[in-house]
Amino acid sequence: MNGAPCEELWEEQRGFDLRGTVYDVPRGTSMRAVTARRVDFCAAHEDDRRLDG
Repeated sequence: MNGAPCEELWEEQRGFDLRGTVYDVPRGTSMRAVTARRVDFCAAHEDDRRLDG
């Protein structure tokens, strides 16, 4: 694949705020910080149990 389609796609997506939309963190937040926050969130639910019914 040559770079042209990727460059065109990037031009469209450059302004998207994926981290803000998906992870609710400010633009520029490192993925290390995003991952650490996600780990903390999941760990907080470690003892959750499914309620049937």
